[in-house]
Amino acid sequence: AAEPAQKLVFLASKNVWETTNCQLKIEGSLHRFGNSYSCIRTLEVQTNSVFLIKRAKDKARDQPQTYYDIVKAQMLAGTCCKLFCQSTPPSCKPRFLTCQAYLLTNRPNC
Repeated sequence: AAEPAQKLVFLASKNVWETTNCQLKIEGSLHRFGNSYSCIRTLEVQTNSVFLIKRAKDKARDQPQTYYDIVKAQMLAGTCCKLFCQSTPPSCKPRFLTCQAYLLTNRPNC
């Protein structure tokens, strides 16, 4: 069943967070495991987009601010790369995946 969430996207050009409400379907088990993070496969119902939500294995690092900082850094890096490539030959065509944070409103500590 789908559950309510808030999607937070950092708009680097404006230095602000954009928040929208959405519905997510989240798999019951972890999908992949890395050294620092585990991933859970997720579906955003409104857009029918499938993606992975990562969760820190270390409880001390599993804080909302950590994820906000990661998303913000990745979006700023994408903007810097695009600006750099505007002054280089046309062969430079960066592609960054959009990165966002989700707050699962019905789950405490998520």
